[in-house]
Amino acid sequence: MVNNETKLSFSVKNNPGVFALLLGSGTSTEAGIPTGWGIVQDLIRKIADQYDDEIETDPSEWYENTFDEEARYDNVIKQVAQSKEERRSLLEKYFEPTDLEREQGEKLPTEAHKNIAWLVEEGYIGIIVTTNFDRLLEHSFIDRELTPLVTSSARDVREAEPLQHQEALILKVNGDYKDVNLKNVSDELDQYEDSVEDLLSQVFSEYGLIVCGWSARYDTALQELLTDNVCDRYPTYWANYGGLEDEARAIIDDRDAIQISIDGAASFFTTLTENVRALEGAEREGPLTNEIARERTKRYLSQSEKNIALGDLFREETERVYQRIFTEERYPLDHEVDRDSVYQRFESYEQELSVLATAAATCAYWGPKGENSGLFALENMIERLGSPPSPESRHRMGSWMAIRQRYPIAYLSYAVGITGLEVGHWDAVRAVLLDPELENLRGDVAPVRQIHPWEFGSEFPDGGWGNRNLRPRLKSAVRPILSEYIPSDTRFEESSRRFEALLDLLLLVSKEIDEDQRLPHFEQNYYKETLNSLEAELETKGEDWGPIQIGLLPADIDTISAYLSNLESRFDPY
Repeated sequence: MVNNETKLSFSVKNNPGVFALLLGSGTSTEAGIPTGWGIVQDLIRKIADQYDDEIETDPSEWYENTFDEEARYDNVIKQVAQSKEERRSLLEKYFEPTDLEREQGEKLPTEAHKNIAWLVEEGYIGIIVTTNFDRLLEHSFIDRELTPLVTSSARDVREAEPLQHQEALILKVNGDYKDVNLKNVSDELDQYEDSVEDLLSQVFSEYGLIVCGWSARYDTALQELLTDNVCDRYPTYWANYGGLEDEARAIIDDRDAIQISIDGAASFFTTLTENVRALEGAEREGPLTNEIARERTKRYLSQSEKNIALGDLFREETERVYQRIFTEERYPLDHEVDRDSVYQRFESYEQELSVLATAAATCAYWGPKGENSGLFALENMIERLGSPPSPESRHRMGSWMAIRQRYPIAYLSYAVGITGLEVGHWDAVRAVLLDPELENLRGDVAPVRQIHPWEFGSEFPDGGWGNRNLRPRLKSAVRPILSEYIPSDTRFEESSRRFEALLDLLLLVSKEIDEDQRLPHFEQNYYKETLNSLEAELETKGEDWGPIQIGLLPADIDTISAYLSNLESRFDPY
C-alpha cells in the first residue's frame, strides 16, 4: 500500500498550485529559534533571576507558585512587556542571529525553508500561512531571487491583489516580530480582523492544505477557521513530530486529514522535494500540462535571468506540436473535405495546441509586469508554426493545407490577442499579428491574411460555411484557456469582439480586400458598438493609442477614423 508521504508527493506533483502550507513554530526550531513555549520558559527564568530565586524544578511550577496563575504564554509575556512595542524588542533577540550564531549556522534558513522556496519557485506551492514571527522564509526566498508578497497585517491583506493573481503569498497571521502588530496573548489570538478571516476562509475552503510544525494549542481563531472552512476538493495533510495536542486531533477529525509522522520539518520538506523532483524526472519526456506550463511561464516572466528558460519552454513545446501537426500520417492532406472532418481536425489541433496556448496567453497577461516580456518567445512560436516542412510544400494547394498552415496560428493568435487586448499588452498583440517573418512564409499572403478567419475560411470548397463558422469556433476554442485571466464572460466577449474588429481593420488597412467587398460578421449591433468603442479610444488617446504606438496602424488619426467608418459600411450580418 502506498504510504501517506508518497500520496502527498503525488498530490503536490499532479496538482501544482492547489496546496497551501500552514506552518507553525516547529518549522523554525531546527534553526535554533525557540517555540513559543521555549520563549516562555526562558522568560520565566529571567523573571526568577529578578527575584533572586533559583529554579530547581520545572520553570512553569515556579511561576504558578509565585504568581498564582497558569504559566501560559500570554500571562508570562504580560509580566515583562505591557505594550506591543515592548514585546517586539523583547522578542527580537530570539529571532535574529548574533555574529557567533551566524557563524555557527543558527537562526538561518534550514533545509525546510530552502525546500519550501523551491516548491514555490517551481509553481507547486503558492500560499503559505504561518504563525511564526521570524523571517526565515523571506530569507530563503531572497536566496532564490523570489519576491513573494508578505502580509502581516489586516491592512496588508486589504491592499493585496486577489489570490489568483498572486505568484507567491506569505500570510503571517500573528504578525512579524519587527512590526508592532504581534499577536502573542490569548485575547489577541481569539479573533482576526475581518479581511484576514475572509482570506483564511478562502484558503482553507478552496485549497488543499499541508500542515507542519503547528500544535494548534494557542491559536483559537485559526482552529475555528480550519474547522468551519473545510475543502471538499483537495485533502489536508498533517505532518506531526511526536504527539498531537487535543486541539490538533479535533481539527484532524473535522477535516479528515491524512497524518504523516515526521522526524522534523527539514527532513519532511527535503523528502517531499526529492520525491516531486523524481516524479518530474519520470515524466520529463512527456508533454507539459496546462497548469504547469502556466505556472512556469509566470515564474520565468518575473525574473529577467529566466529568459533562457522561458525560451526553452516555448521552443520545446512548439517543436513537439510542430512535429505532430505536420506529420501527414497523423493528419493526412489528401482525403475528402467535409464539415465533420474539418471540425474533427480543428478539435485535434486545439488539443495539440492547448499547452502552448496556455503559455502564450500567460505571456500576454503577465509580460508587461515583468522584466522578461516573452515577446521573443511568442514571435519564434508563430514563425515556427507558420513554416511548412519544406519550401515546396508552401505551393501545394488544398483546403487541408490551408487549415494546417493557418488554423494553429489563428488559434494561438486569438488566445494571445484577446488576452493582450484585455490587459493592454499591445506588444504581445503585435507579436502574433504582424511578425515580419510571416511575410516570408508565403509571399502571396500578407500576415493578417494568414490568420483572418474570413480569409482562410474562403479557401474551403464551400467558403461560405467556412468563414461564417470560424470566428465563433475560434472564440469558443480559446475560452477555457483564457478563463484563468478573463473569468467574466462579458469581459471575454468585449475583448474578443475588439480583437476581431482589429483584425478586420488590419485587413482593410493592408488593402487585402476589394473596394466593394463585404465582411460577414455576427450580430451587427454588437459589431457597430465595438467599432464605436475603437473610435472612442482613438479620439481619446490619439497617436498614443496602442495599435499606432506599436506600428500596427499608421500614425494618421483621420485615416484610421475613415477606415473605421468604411469598415462599418462593409460588414454583412449572417
